[in-house]
This record gives sequence, structure tokens and C-alpha cells, in this order.
Amino acid sequence: MNILARHGLRLPRVLLLTCAVMLGVFAAEWALLSRHAASPSSLRAVPPLAEAQAPTISLPPASTFAEITQRPLFGQTRRPEPPDHGRPGPPPARPNLVLLGTVMTGNTHYALIRHGNPPKVEPLAEGQSLEGWQIQTIANDHVTLISGSASADFMLGGGNRSSTTAPTQPLGGSWGGPPDL
Repeated sequence: MNILARHGLRLPRVLLLTCAVMLGVFAAEWALLSRHAASPSSLRAVPPLAEAQAPTISLPPASTFAEITQRPLFGQTRRPEPPDHGRPGPPPARPNLVLLGTVMTGNTHYALIRHGNPPKVEPLAEGQSLEGWQIQTIANDHVTLISGSASADFMLGGGNRSSTTAPTQPLGGSWGGPPDL
């Protein structure tokens, strides 16, 4: 005879009894939690949170790390390299830029310069740096950049001229139009 047929009636009774016991446990826990949640002693006032303070980090003085700079970890001799007092290296390469225009307002002069890759247009004032060069002077029709002892002049519209040539006079309204962007 088949085992299921012989015990067929016992299996549903065992499952029914197990479900009834689990339901009783669930109901008892539910009643216990409901009573506990409703009691006034369980409703305590929660103190307000203090304002969160960022942790303070205090670093030791720099002199504590002097040994690290005196004996570099990855140097072959574990001694710092001597400072290079030789002649300065070559100036940076001549910047690739186009002078699109100049703005003169009182004592402030601005140059509208297109440079970089991809090209971007940027207004720069005298004294600002561009690709390792500093803008020395901005005139009506040209800009002079310096880097160390080297200098480079850029004419309005993209023309260049050597640094030994004297500046030309403004074109006085007979110019060929705005440069191509």
C-alpha cells in the first residue's frame, strides 16, 4: 500500500495543528506589544538631539615630520636632493592664440583671446597668465606676452610680429572686419 494513502489523514492534521500553534504565538505577541505600546511608561520623552558638531582634527606640528623630509623614503641615498641652482630651463612654447579684440576702459585694459584645444574665448587683463606666459601690455591693436626673458606680440585678428618691431598705429576704422571665429 502507498505510504500517502496510509498516512494521508495524519498529514493534514499535523499541518493544521502547526498552523494553529503559530497563530496562537502570533496573537500572544501582538497582544503583548499592543499593551506595551499603549502604556504611558513606554512613551518617554525623547531628548532633543544636540547640534551635530564636526569632529575636530588636530595635526601635530610640521616639525614632527622633519625626519621624513630629511630622509626621503623612496630616494636611493635616503638624502634630499640638492636644490637646482643652475640656469633656468627654456621658456614655454609660444602660445597658440588669436587676439579677437581689446577693451580699454579707463586704466583697465582687457584682451579677448581665443586659445586652447578645443578653442575657447576668454577675456584677460594685464598681468594675468595664459599657458605659462604673462600678459604684459594690451594696446589697441596688439598684446604683448612675456615669459622670463622671452616676449611675444600678437596682432589683432591673428597676425604675429616679432618683439623687436615697434607697435603700429591703430587702423582708424579702416579694418577688414571681425576675425573669423
